[in-house]
Amino acid sequence: MWIAGAARSREIDRLTTEQHGVASAELMRAAGEAVWQHARLIEARGRVVVLCGPGNNGGDGFAASLFAHEEGRSVVVWCSVGQDDLKGDAAEYCRQAITSGVRVQFSDSLIPLITEDDLVIDALLGIGATGETRGRIREAIEAVNSSEAAVLAVDVSSGIECDSGDGGGAWVRADRTVVIGLPKPFLFQSDGLEAAGTWVVEPITFSPNLLNEPTGVRLTCRSEMSDLMPRRRPSEHKVSAGRVLVVAGSPSMPGAAILCVEAAFRSGAGMVQLVAPPGVCDAVLQRRPETLTTRLGGAADLLQAMQKADSAVFGPGLGQSEEVRSLLSHAWAEISLPCCIDADALNAAASGVELPAGPSVLTPHAGELSRLIGLSSAEIGRRRLQAAGDASTKFGKTVLLKGPYSVTASPDQPLSINSTGCPGMASAGMGDVLAGVVGTLLAQGLSSHDACTLAAYWHGLAGEICAHSIGEVGFTASDLCSALPLARATILSCGRS
Repeated sequence: MWIAGAARSREIDRLTTEQHGVASAELMRAAGEAVWQHARLIEARGRVVVLCGPGNNGGDGFAASLFAHEEGRSVVVWCSVGQDDLKGDAAEYCRQAITSGVRVQFSDSLIPLITEDDLVIDALLGIGATGETRGRIREAIEAVNSSEAAVLAVDVSSGIECDSGDGGGAWVRADRTVVIGLPKPFLFQSDGLEAAGTWVVEPITFSPNLLNEPTGVRLTCRSEMSDLMPRRRPSEHKVSAGRVLVVAGSPSMPGAAILCVEAAFRSGAGMVQLVAPPGVCDAVLQRRPETLTTRLGGAADLLQAMQKADSAVFGPGLGQSEEVRSLLSHAWAEISLPCCIDADALNAAASGVELPAGPSVLTPHAGELSRLIGLSSAEIGRRRLQAAGDASTKFGKTVLLKGPYSVTASPDQPLSINSTGCPGMASAGMGDVLAGVVGTLLAQGLSSHDACTLAAYWHGLAGEICAHSIGEVGFTASDLCSALPLARATILSCGRS
């Protein structure tokens, strides 16, 4: 599913009317009906309070109020401008609401006192709004946020900029957002991550041809990931299933190596070889006796191990000593394997160690990316899509920026935003697991972009499975490792037979 910013969304509206013959009033009615169909599923014993602005978003709110009224709900609409200030379709749906008996108040009236039993439909500001909220709209937003009412936003939470996700002063904290047409960039970065709540996309009456036109940013879906997932052939053997080299762990962080190795096995690697200090090798063998180990004495040990691998993972738990930087410098100057650069290997790159010339992927979180490209973690959080793209351009490599809605950026490829995962994955060791999955997919022949896109989806789905079976918070990276085979089966279950 493509992701559309404000300009593309407006273009879809225009083309739907001009080329496909769907009147703008009909689009507004369809949006209002879709909003109400989702709003009516929210348990609320009180009134339906619809807050409308002057534009098309407000018109959607007026249309939704009609459907709520027809269903017998007690509805009150408050509009941030006077009736004479409404134009076009919004003015028409306002007139219909008043004629039908909906109680409509305008800007010169008091903002309705919202109680915890009410259901609020936020249709104050739409995709075209920018800058700081002011005046009566800001007062209405503050009234919503200070209440305990359930809140459903129409297309975008009021006060949030559609493309950047930035909140302009006050912004609505919705429990649920009904996004019209296509997902919008605000859902995946900055304040928009918190403002949207859970969200659903409603294509309403837009032409599929318009919705399927590339925009440069794509949200992953299960059927596409099923097509990417490697299948095991009857003739497969351990060598052909992929040989992953893991360079990870240190005396103070052996667990990172354990998790990365186990993730590689759980995601289907035929063979996994660990190159690490002796104590780390011993710890990994106790947990995963299937592992081949090379006790690291120097760069020669690593260079020899590289000759038999199909991919390599560098970084989890390595530490940041001068010895580590020297080891990586020697290895990366020689390596031609596709490799995953993670954790302390990223820190080594940030300190000046030259990245491998061959195919490799970088898997930073915001702090690691900050050190690589010189932006603060906060700024990366505000501009996640752009930051990932800029890093990919700078290094000429695929970059998987981890976090909520992980972003995969590759030169000459659309950005890919991951659609799986859950808050319980904010726990130590999750990145080590992801690196092992990426390494396995690279060893099995996927391109850098496809390996990262599928690994992020697979990893996030395993987290969702843990949240469902164990609890939303409290499952560990080891638990997630164990869920990888079930997550793989789930992905494949919706693919080709």
